Amino acid sequence: MPNLKIRTKLLLFSLAISTLLIFFGFVGTYGMNAMLGNTVEIIDDAKAASTNLITIESARIHFKEQVQAWKNILVRGNNPPDFEKYVAEFYLHEREVQHMLDVTGKSMRKEGISTEQLEVLRSKHTELGIKYRIALTSFDQSNPNAGKIADTQVRGVDRNVADGLTSVVLQIEKRAIENTAQDLKDAEVASDMAKNTFIGLVLAGTLGRTQAVQAEPGGGGDQPGLGIADVGVVTAGPAQPGVLQHV
Repeated sequence: MPNLKIRTKLLLFSLAISTLLIFFGFVGTYGMNAMLGNTVEIIDDAKAASTNLITIESARIHFKEQVQAWKNILVRGNNPPDFEKYVAEFYLHEREVQHMLDVTGKSMRKEGISTEQLEVLRSKHTELGIKYRIALTSFDQSNPNAGKIADTQVRGVDRNVADGLTSVVLQIEKRAIENTAQDLKDAEVASDMAKNTFIGLVLAGTLGRTQAVQAEPGGGGDQPGLGIADVGVVTAGPAQPGVLQHV
C-alpha cells in the first residue's frame, strides 16, 4: 500500500509538472514569436521611414534645382539658347518635385500617416509653377532688364514651398521616432515574457527532480523506514538485561 501511494503521488505530480511545462512551452513560444514579430516590425518601420525621408529629401533637392534654374533664367535668359536650356531644366525639376511628392504621399498613406500637410505642400508647389509661368510669358529677351522685371513678380514665392517641405520632413521624422519607441517597448515586453518563461521552466524542472529524489527509497518521502518487524537482530554486544532480542 505505501508503494502504491507513492506511485499515485508521483503520477499526479508528474501530470502537474507536465501541465506546467506545456503551459510554459506555449507561453515561451508565444513570447519568441512576439520577439521575432517585433524585430521584423522594427525593420519594416525603419525601412519605411528611410524611404519616405529619402523621397521627400529628393523632392527638396529637385525644388532647389528648380529655383536655381529660375535664377539662371533671370540672369542669362537674354541669350536665347540659355533661355531654352534653363526653362527646360526648370520644367524638368518641377515635374520631379511633383513625382516625389506623389510617391511620398502613397507611402505615407500606406503607413497610416496623415498626408494633410503634404497635400497643402503639393497645392502650393502647383500654384508656384503657375506664377512662374506667368512671369515667363512677360520675359522679353531683348530687354536687358527682363530678368529684374520677372523677378519682382515672383520674388519670395518659393519660401512657402521650402517651409512646407521642411514641415513634411519633420512630420515623417516624428512618426519614425514614435514607431521606434513603441516597437522597443513591445520588444521589451516580449523579452520579459520569454525570460519569465525560461525561469518557470527551470523551476518546474527543479521541483520535479526534487520530488522524484524524495520519493526514492530512503529519500525522505513516504517510503516506510526501518521498523521493529523488519529487523532480524538488534543487539549492542552481549545480551544484557532489558535489551530485546528478536530472532
